[in-house]
Amino acid sequence: MSNMKKYFLIVFLVTGFVGIKAQIRFTHFYTSFFEELGQGKDGYKFEGVQCYVFNDPADSLVALYRYNNGKEHFYTTSLAELGGGKDGYKLERTQCYVYATQVTGTVPLYRALSAANGSHFYTTNLSEITDPKNGYRLEEIQCYVFPTQIKGSTALYRYAFVR
Repeated sequence: MSNMKKYFLIVFLVTGFVGIKAQIRFTHFYTSFFEELGQGKDGYKFEGVQCYVFNDPADSLVALYRYNNGKEHFYTTSLAELGGGKDGYKLERTQCYVYATQVTGTVPLYRALSAANGSHFYTTNLSEITDPKNGYRLEEIQCYVFPTQIKGSTALYRYAFVR
């Protein structure tokens, strides 16, 4: 093969790969009900326990609401943010209960936005957001959660989905 043909083949493969990579949409799903997706199904890959939350309301806890717009799930403690649903999002459920302010033993659950695809990402590990290769921009501390299980808490499971 001539050098010119090799050059065009390499350029095609690289630009083709970049174009394909740009079309991949990576989203995450979080649930405190393991039976929803178990070890993973319907294209979702189980990534593990993100943190620990509560399934029942109690004094000093606030609801973490789960919305869906058909492309991603969005989580917020503020009903005022999306109400019963807007901007294409529909309220699915109260996902769990969390702390609005930090109490002893809790850590922040950060909310970030992907510049590449507009999906939201939630993590207790700030380096997952600040690492430039991940392409996220920190939006806010969504709430406070426990990094390890305490009495009465339940796991918040994290799943990844590539579209």
